Amino acid sequence: MKSFLLLALFLMERMSVTVEGQRPESPISPIDEVNLNVLELTDSVDAIREDLRSFKKEILYKVESKCGDGTVGQQPVCVTRIGPLSGSRDDQPSEVSCLADEVMTGCSSYMPGAAHGTRDGERMRFTDDGQATCVAYNGAGGTGVRPYARCCKWQDMVCYYPEGNPSASNDDAISKSVCDHWFYGNPTLPTGCLVYTPWQCIDGARPASDFAQDMTSEQRPLTERACLGQNGGCRSVTSTAACCSAPNLECQVKYSEPSDRRESDQARVTCDRGWTLTGCNVFTYWKNTDGAFIADDDVCIAVGNSVVWAVATCCRSILPE
Repeated sequence: MKSFLLLALFLMERMSVTVEGQRPESPISPIDEVNLNVLELTDSVDAIREDLRSFKKEILYKVESKCGDGTVGQQPVCVTRIGPLSGSRDDQPSEVSCLADEVMTGCSSYMPGAAHGTRDGERMRFTDDGQATCVAYNGAGGTGVRPYARCCKWQDMVCYYPEGNPSASNDDAISKSVCDHWFYGNPTLPTGCLVYTPWQCIDGARPASDFAQDMTSEQRPLTERACLGQNGGCRSVTSTAACCSAPNLECQVKYSEPSDRRESDQARVTCDRGWTLTGCNVFTYWKNTDGAFIADDDVCIAVGNSVVWAVATCCRSILPE
């Protein structure tokens, strides 16, 4: 406050000085001039805040985790953190975060019970200090949904979470979120995928990779550094990618065998030996999915009321000997 008063007095003194024989050009009083300067400063601050909001929306914060002491050869450790069951109102959320020394590599949601296909999906939210939070949303007629965050301690891993454009409204339309950043000379890869819509029509989400209904269950390389959220036939869906980098990071995708058509039937898949499960999704061509979650810290489970596939994102860092 004292500094502000001194500034005001200084400006008043400067504005009171006139050239001999001339009247001041401006009829504005010194106090009004100070008020105008304050208003201009306020407008500038508001503009900067708006720029920051736009920047935050574009890259949705970078969440950085430097795990351990950087000793070469440290193996990643990942756990699944589970949020509470949301309420049953439309759009009611539930959220979960990782610990301060963990980085979030994936976020999924699951709706237990018989209200099949009434899940709105999941998206990322961020605290003021940039911590990522996995948020699951209940849909109209739903009985509550739970968020599942995949949280890892991974040497020198850095992640950010770009959101794709909304998909078109036709069935099977795609929303793509792309991992196009590099950190410390390493490319970012999709370690987990999210998809959200207010209208429940979710076929699922998955990293970009080759897929066909008759494929056998084996790990497959990424075809693009991106996540694909698929519309089940409503106004739109929006995908988000967990884009992470680490030295010598490699990620692949593994699909389960298809589930049966029985109600609430499950599809399960695990990563190959030597790979770490970083993300888990459900995928189908017939919507009505109940979601996906990770059990026992290494099993990706997808649930639906039609044929579904569990989609595991499997990663590893090839560390120097």
